Amino acid sequence: MKNLNIILFLIILGSYFPALATHIVGGELTYTHNGGNNYTIRLKVYRDCFNGQAPFDDPAIVRIYDASGNFLQYLAIPYTGSTNVPAVTGNPCLQAPANVCVEEAVYIIEANLPPIVGGYQIVYQRCCRNNTIINIVDPQDAGATYLATIPDPSVVTNNSSPPFRFFPPIAICTNEALNFDHSAIDVDGDSLAYSFCTPFVGLDASNPAVDASNASAAASPPYPDVVFSGIYSTNSPISASPALQINAITGRLTGTPTLIGQYVVGICVKEYRNGIFISETRRDFQFNVVECVSNVTANFINTDNPNDLPSLICNGLTVNFTNQSVNAVSYHWNFGDNTTLADTSITSTPSYTYPDTGSYNVCLVANPHTSCADTFCRRIRILSKLDITINPVTPQCVVGNTFDFSLSGNYANYATFDWTFANAIPTTSTQQSPQNVHFNQAGTWNVTATARQYQCVDVATTPVTIYPNFDTTIVLQPQIGCEPYTAFFPDLQTITGAGLVFNWNFGDGNTSTQQTPTHIYNTDGTYTVNLQAISTFCDDTVNASTSIQVLNSPEAGLLANPPSTSIYKPFISFTDNSIGAISCELDLGDGTTTTDCDVAAHYYADTGTYLVRQIVQNALGCADTLYITVRVEPEFNLFVPNAFTPNGDGKNNVFWPRTMGVKDYQLVIYDRWGEMIYQTFNEYDTWDGKIRNTNKDASIDVYTYKIFVRFINNKTQSKVGKVFLMR
Repeated sequence: MKNLNIILFLIILGSYFPALATHIVGGELTYTHNGGNNYTIRLKVYRDCFNGQAPFDDPAIVRIYDASGNFLQYLAIPYTGSTNVPAVTGNPCLQAPANVCVEEAVYIIEANLPPIVGGYQIVYQRCCRNNTIINIVDPQDAGATYLATIPDPSVVTNNSSPPFRFFPPIAICTNEALNFDHSAIDVDGDSLAYSFCTPFVGLDASNPAVDASNASAAASPPYPDVVFSGIYSTNSPISASPALQINAITGRLTGTPTLIGQYVVGICVKEYRNGIFISETRRDFQFNVVECVSNVTANFINTDNPNDLPSLICNGLTVNFTNQSVNAVSYHWNFGDNTTLADTSITSTPSYTYPDTGSYNVCLVANPHTSCADTFCRRIRILSKLDITINPVTPQCVVGNTFDFSLSGNYANYATFDWTFANAIPTTSTQQSPQNVHFNQAGTWNVTATARQYQCVDVATTPVTIYPNFDTTIVLQPQIGCEPYTAFFPDLQTITGAGLVFNWNFGDGNTSTQQTPTHIYNTDGTYTVNLQAISTFCDDTVNASTSIQVLNSPEAGLLANPPSTSIYKPFISFTDNSIGAISCELDLGDGTTTTDCDVAAHYYADTGTYLVRQIVQNALGCADTLYITVRVEPEFNLFVPNAFTPNGDGKNNVFWPRTMGVKDYQLVIYDRWGEMIYQTFNEYDTWDGKIRNTNKDASIDVYTYKIFVRFINNKTQSKVGKVFLMR
């Protein structure tokens, strides 16, 4: 077995590429034509999760230019969140560390772009790239620009740009061949041609992003290319042997990197329709080239016996395997069945059904056909399935109970057994079918059987119910109360057993079969209650009786006169109409109480609905309660004057309609030509004769007013009239 280790020299680890600020690591800008002049513009931005704290733009500003670079408009696309890009490396022998993280934010907006001569240029710019990138000059301030073009309508009228299918791997290995599908999809069926291209320079740290305030002043296309440093160029962006290449037809990116570092790579895809070039989509991204040493380990266990001997299978001919391999991405299983060539699988956690019991050599290859492949083999022994069930028994009463137990299931004649019985005689047995087992107490007790066959073990458990014979005396206490009286009887839920029957007779012609009932007596008198509790299973009966005395109750009665009145006459009288009472208490609902339930006139100080409560009691101490409501209504009024003199003499200077009991209000003033010159929604606002939104006096004239009010009782009133403005 190989020992495998991975050392990733990524910017995120900080060992070789120190983290200085948040960095953009890739992006692309595409569009989809939706018919007519409508387009869906889609911006994808990729950045480090950990290096720095700058968030994604919210909103992202995408600018629109014509073919000559003239600014036309900007689109503010809201940020809707980001997702983590899977930390794949493009090499099954390389696993990214747990703290490798690249986030993707996708911005989408709909735009209407009518055809114009030369077409459109769509632009998004951002700062900054990693300052540890080695193949371009001054990467920290180079930034990134993503650009897409909508072609001149004379070239093609309808076009959607081809989006790339996959994001490149976050890390690639030195001295390991790279083979990545960098192809795009074109919904229009255009021919596509792939090539390296030079990424554009974007914004720098002094001007990291474009916002709405400076969108029109931002730099317009064309944009400068990044400057490659030293031996690097557009077509040779990384140190590799063989050199990094992209297949012009398939978009397949190949090559073998030879030097650890971070590199900016630009890829372009050109669209051709009927042999005519129509548009270009470009993407640039950051490659992290790292040194890799394999650390793949193959291992597996039997799923059905993870804590038992993993080589022993006691669950029949079908075996489920748990893959415990480390850092592997692909697998090849050989289940050791010599009767067939089809005993293989490439799934991660397979199952296999063997033709018979016996011994088989199972092998798992992790990452087959790679330089980091590892193999693990284990011989498993499959025995006949051991499966037992305790046959059910019928419950018995505790007096004289005796049970015989037996098993069913799949086991051989040479199997051995161990039984345990809770609270019984005997407590254990080694017989296959124990007999004459007696349980000492009523209740539900567990019986457990353990079967052993070679090294296979199976356990079965079943509950056994023992019902009690009645050994209790039920006591029913006498009760006394006022009508209507609810009688509660003792909790008999503790009486358990089979075939329990409860027969209640409440003495007023009503009965019940509930175990613990309640009963309401609506008429005064003395009643005899009888109970018969029967256990039909254990042939026991218990009888009990008691008496219930129900006392006569008074009847509350109260008359309010009037039940509703005006705030102008807030007096209400109350008359006691109760029957059979010797005392009365009255709560008038406004904090006032009295023991005289005949009230000549009670004054209510405010409008509203009042809940009045009467409590009466008789000589037996029984009471009755009655609730009634009374209402004090507000007054509603609307008065509108017909003239006013806004001359500053302090007399009749404003126009003010008077209201009462209003919750919604609107006043509008019109001149003789129907133009609105004043409006308010506040009943306390006044018109001072000024034309609205100015300090100009309205001229002497007759003006039309319209008033709408909604009173607090939800009734409405509208009024239209004339008011004379005099000076």
